[in-house]
This record gives sequence, structure tokens and C-alpha cells, in this order.
Amino acid sequence: MEATSLVFFANVVDAGSFAAASRQMGLDRSSVSRRVNELEQELGSQLLRRTTRSMELTEAGAFFYERCCLVRAEVDYAQKAMWDLSGSVRGTVTLSCPPMLAREVVAPLTVDFCSQYPMVDLKLILKNHVPDFPGKKVDISLQITDSPAPSVVARKLASVHWLICGSPAYLYDKAEPSSPSELARLDWVDQYIRDFLELDGDAGVERVKIRTRLECIDLTLLRRALTEGLGVGVLPDYVAQSALKAGRLRRLMADYTVQGTPGTTLYAITPPTRYMPAKVKVLLDFIVRAFDGSGGSLAAVAERYAERETAI
Repeated sequence: MEATSLVFFANVVDAGSFAAASRQMGLDRSSVSRRVNELEQELGSQLLRRTTRSMELTEAGAFFYERCCLVRAEVDYAQKAMWDLSGSVRGTVTLSCPPMLAREVVAPLTVDFCSQYPMVDLKLILKNHVPDFPGKKVDISLQITDSPAPSVVARKLASVHWLICGSPAYLYDKAEPSSPSELARLDWVDQYIRDFLELDGDAGVERVKIRTRLECIDLTLLRRALTEGLGVGVLPDYVAQSALKAGRLRRLMADYTVQGTPGTTLYAITPPTRYMPAKVKVLLDFIVRAFDGSGGSLAAVAERYAERETAI
């Protein structure tokens, strides 16, 4: 029995029906049905129970399907390895990252990557959460978190600091808070509604009740709301730094660390796999190199790219 027949059967089962399999493989439905019948005759066992609209594996079929999947994986592994040995890096790579990170850091990085690897096509998915790798077909996900899932491979890229900020205009007629309890009198802008804010300082963690005036997951909108004087709020350093440098925002409570943030570390996350295609490896290596020399700070990388854009 040829390996192509085993790969064919695994693909038919994954398709869910003969009709779907015929569409995916570019064959007519009768050809798919005939090849499955030939397999069953060769093996002397019924592999699938068919109805007019669906099919299901028999016990023998389930056993055979598992082995077919192993063969398919080995064929795919061998094919990809041979492509890599040929020295040709090509194909499509899918990268997922939070929208604000894409605007501040990833956009110029991807331009550089595409220029260096003209045969690799890059697809960006802007998401705030780690995707289901098999379901979403994501090769690399950039995520800011404190706890990557144990089922993935996470490479630390940089640290992220969360800063309490407010505009000079908003703070003009207000005494600048010197202790966490004084934040209770200020309006709050945040990614989600908080009833309490926790700050870690020399005296330990202090908890203060606050009022959230604006809740929005988008950091661009929150930065705009803060610079225009709607209140005070927490921004990651790589988002806040340009407004702080320009004097449109002022940092508050610098001696305290904000608790309960989305995360303090940027990771490059990949699915666990025995084999990483060359096209994915070159992008991962490129991303890792982009953060070298930044002192482990995401803000430093964002500032470097911002200075480059200003110079253009």
C-alpha cells in the first residue's frame, strides 16, 4: 500500500464528507468514493459508514485513521525538510499580535523583514489574546502576559512597565497625588472597569477605590482620552513614552508598581512542534534580533522605531 493512499484517507476523514473532500482535493465525488472502496477491499475491512450527507469511522477505520495521520505527518516533515535543504525560504507566515503593538513596533519590523526575505509572504492578525494555534493557523503570536500557556513554547523578548499618567491640563487645578489614597478623587480611564486599584510600594500593596469614567480595550483611544484631559489611567510604557516625552502626559506615582495589569513581559509564542519550517524560523529569529540591544525593554524598541520614522 502506497503512502499516498494513507495520506488520502486521512484527508478524506478530516474533510468530514465525500463532498467536502472532493472540493478540497479537486476530484469528483465518485473518484473519492471509489478510492475509499478500493482501500476497504485491500484491507478487508469497512473503514467508513456512509449516509447521504455524512460519514463516520468504524472501529477499524478509527484505528487505520490514526496510523494514516502519522504517515501524513512524516511525509509532510520530509517534504518541508527537503525544501529547507534546498536553501529556498518561501511561503506564507502568519503572525498574531495586539493592535497597538503592531502600530508602535511590529509595522516597521515587518517592512524590514519583507525586504530581507522577498519570497516569504507575511500575514498579520491583530488580536489581544493568544489564539488557538491549530484552529487559527497562526505560526507566531506576540503576546504581553505574565503566564504563557504551558502547552506552547514562549520566548521572552522584552519587559513592559505600566505607568499611571494624566495630562497637565487635567492635573492643572488638582493637587498631584502623593499617595495611592489620593487617586480616589480623580477620574479614571482604563481598558476595563476597575472598582479598586492596587499599587505596590515600600509599605506593601495598597488598595484604593476608584471611579472608571471610560472603559475601552483599545490603547490608542485611551492614550487620546488621557492626553485630552478626560482623567488619569494606566498605559504600558511603550505606548505612553511619546506623549510623556512631548509633555502631553505626566507620570504619577512613579514609586509604585501597578498590580493587575494584562502582563509585564512580551513573549514570542509558537505551538509545540518537532519541526519548525524555515519560513517560520527566519521570522522568529528576525523578531528576536530586533529586540537585541534594547536592554530588555519594549519601550526602547518602540522608541528606536519612532526615531527612524521621524528621520524619514
